[in-house]
Amino acid sequence: MNASLNKNNFELYDGDIGEVKYRLNVPGLPLSHYRQGCRIVLRPLRKRRLRYDPILVVIIVYALLALANMALARFDITLFMTVFQETDDADFGFSHRWWGASVMVFFLYAALFGFFFAYFKFLRCNRRFQKRAHDYSRLAEMNYCLELGEYGLRCQTKNGISCYRWDCVTNFTNHKGMSFISLFATSFLWIPDDLEGYDRDAVAVFIRSKLTRPI
Repeated sequence: MNASLNKNNFELYDGDIGEVKYRLNVPGLPLSHYRQGCRIVLRPLRKRRLRYDPILVVIIVYALLALANMALARFDITLFMTVFQETDDADFGFSHRWWGASVMVFFLYAALFGFFFAYFKFLRCNRRFQKRAHDYSRLAEMNYCLELGEYGLRCQTKNGISCYRWDCVTNFTNHKGMSFISLFATSFLWIPDDLEGYDRDAVAVFIRSKLTRPI
C-alpha cells in the first residue's frame, strides 16, 4: 500500500478504479489487530501446511515412544522396574543392562522434549517478529483513505497513493470487530467495524461480488 503507482507492477495500474461506491477514512491499526490481520492473510497457506503438520507430529511422537519401548524390551525391562536392588553378582548384569537402556530412553525423551520446545519457541519468536514489524511499519500506524470502485480499490496516505485491481484481492474477512481485505498472501487492509459511516454488510456484499477467487 505504500508503493507508488508503477505500471510495471502488475498489482498496480493507472489508478482508474471507476465509479467510487464507498469512501472511508480508516484509523491506524493497533498491535492486537495487526496480529489478527497477519493470521488471516496467512490462513490459506497455513491450511495447506496444517493438513500434514498434525500427522507429522503424531508420527514423530509415536516413533520416539516406539523406539523407547523397543529399547526397554531389548533388555527385558519395563518402566515399572527399579534399579534400587541389591548389588550382588547375580544382579550386576541386570543393573548394567538397565543403565544402558536408561541412557537410550533418556536421549529419546530428550529429543521429544526438544521438538516441542523448538515448536513453542518458534511461536514466541513469531509474535516478537510481528510486534517489531508493527513497531517499524509506519503504514500500520497511519490513517488512510480507502476508496472502493467498480474496477478496483485505492488507498491514500500522506506518503502517496496505491491502486489495486479487484483480481488482486484474495479474501474479505470479518473477525472480532475488524474487517480485513487480503491482498495476495502478503498484505492486507483493515476497516474497524465501528467506523463511522461504515456499513459492514453492504461493503462485504460489494467486495465479495468483485472477487474472482472463492473465499
